Amino acid sequence: MAQFDTPLIKADSSPTYSNHHHIYMMGSSKHLFSHQEILIGTEKFLKRVGYEPLPLSRVGISHPDIQARRSEGKISFKIFGLVCTGLEQAADGYTRLAAMQTSLGKEADYVLVMPPINEYPVIQFLTAEKGKWFYEIKKLQFMMWVYNPERETMWCIVGGPKDTMLDNKFVFANRPIDPYIAMLLSKEMMKDDDF
Repeated sequence: MAQFDTPLIKADSSPTYSNHHHIYMMGSSKHLFSHQEILIGTEKFLKRVGYEPLPLSRVGISHPDIQARRSEGKISFKIFGLVCTGLEQAADGYTRLAAMQTSLGKEADYVLVMPPINEYPVIQFLTAEKGKWFYEIKKLQFMMWVYNPERETMWCIVGGPKDTMLDNKFVFANRPIDPYIAMLLSKEMMKDDDF
């Protein structure tokens, strides 16, 4: 009997499992995309907005999938990122980003790039355990991007870049779900205080 260990996120938000690593399902269609497609698309997006890829090298105990830099006069912006093939890898991804940030400092941007998935599981992840991951991501100033290979678009769904030039390069520019998550968590806290 095959061991199934990689959850796929489906439009109805119920997980199914596959033994095919680096494959996941879009939240609203039946197209499958690989880790490599998301990585290549992210690299193309960064090049299109003026970032140069840097040679990949180990950062502390982790190895990023994405290292890029953009210079504007004497100012330099760097991005370090990881591609996760499903939401079940997000906690590990953010832990690895935190290790990178410990080695490199807070001056760079750190991003977890996800597949185009249904927002409901993302909201569940960010609001679980009274917002544990949401508050940690915000405190460390990390981002979550969603790349759609079919449309070749990138959405900054959580957080925001230090390089403000990027703000208008995302689809749904300046429309992260942070305010919605904060509202949900605030309502939950007020409900808990009523008892």
